[in-house]
Amino acid sequence: MKTWRLIVFLVLAVALVSVMAACGEDKGGPDTTAAPVTTAGPDTTAAPVTTAGPATTEAGGPETTAPAQVIKLVWGSAMQSVSPTYNDLMIPWAAWIEEKSGGRLKFDFKIDEIILKAPELLDGIVSGVADMGDFFVGIYAGRFPLNEVLTLPFLYGYPAARAAGTTATELAKKYPALEEEFTKAGVKFLAYMPMGPGQLHTTKKAVKTMADLKGMVLESHSGEYAAEALKLLGATPEQIPPMEGYDALAKGIVGGTIGEFEFIVSSGFNTVINHSTEVGGFGQGFAALVINLDVWNKLPADLQELLAGEGAKAFVETSGYLMDKNDLAARETLDQQFKAAGNEGVYVLPQAELEAWRTTIAPVWQMWADKAKGLGVPAEDMLADAQSFALQFAYDTYSRDYPEQLMKEWGKAQ
Repeated sequence: MKTWRLIVFLVLAVALVSVMAACGEDKGGPDTTAAPVTTAGPDTTAAPVTTAGPATTEAGGPETTAPAQVIKLVWGSAMQSVSPTYNDLMIPWAAWIEEKSGGRLKFDFKIDEIILKAPELLDGIVSGVADMGDFFVGIYAGRFPLNEVLTLPFLYGYPAARAAGTTATELAKKYPALEEEFTKAGVKFLAYMPMGPGQLHTTKKAVKTMADLKGMVLESHSGEYAAEALKLLGATPEQIPPMEGYDALAKGIVGGTIGEFEFIVSSGFNTVINHSTEVGGFGQGFAALVINLDVWNKLPADLQELLAGEGAKAFVETSGYLMDKNDLAARETLDQQFKAAGNEGVYVLPQAELEAWRTTIAPVWQMWADKAKGLGVPAEDMLADAQSFALQFAYDTYSRDYPEQLMKEWGKAQ
């Protein structure tokens, strides 16, 4: 009996020691291993780089690729948000470039002079208020003296936008000094954006002869030489920002304006215009698409190539094509509007009268040549080439397949 009690005692003692040993092992306290850190969601600042299929490492796990940086470019412009140029060219072109960049480029439009007035655009892009933009070269008289050869009165026929854009592009290829003017101004030149050729539009008095211009005050934003030509013809030029032009016409501050048919209609100026005279091309409006030099230099090489190569070609070709189509349509709109109001339709200046105007304003061409010679370029050769290109790329001489295909691709087929 005593032996049995001893055995039970020993068993209980061993069990008690085991329990005490187990309780004493956790002297370090609770497990403080850190829980995994989580975020609210994935960082979408950078666009992911995708491949045809998931890559794997040698160990068999998925290989992660560093996300590509998204570069947002603020685009400042005085273009009106209601204009076909903005809606049918600038927006779809930007979307097309964004897609071709693989989503690495994004454009943020600041239209309607929302951040920079028209006369402020160039300096605003240089200072970084906008990263890039388009501005009317004619507003900056004297800052691009060589490029002003492209705006000379009667250099082009009608319609002229495509001829002007291609002439400008080819001339810049042959004479690098044209693009160098933009570089010296602090911007990288990308492409020309030709407007329609300037015609005469008046509120009260129709213009059919040179004598009709005597004493007339006309708004002109086609550049220094168009303004000088108006003076030789007997009119007084006034340069007024596009956004203020309507009030100037409505209030009688000016009696008319020099501008393309498309602008007169898309801007609503046609509600105060009662007469238009087609003179071929009284000065040629140009905008330049540019980007801040520092911004440009920081772009990856392939994006620079995209913008200055395929992007520039598409921009100038399509802008010229689109402007010609819209300008012809706007001309028809004005013609019908005038006739419906009991006035004569768009008046076409007779060839003999046009030649008299050409002769009268000839000193303007020489004025440009003299200034260009002083800048060390072969002015006479450049002027001759400008005339030759203008004829070579005239409206009825080129295939429209390329811009029409782009318009279809952009969903903007005309």
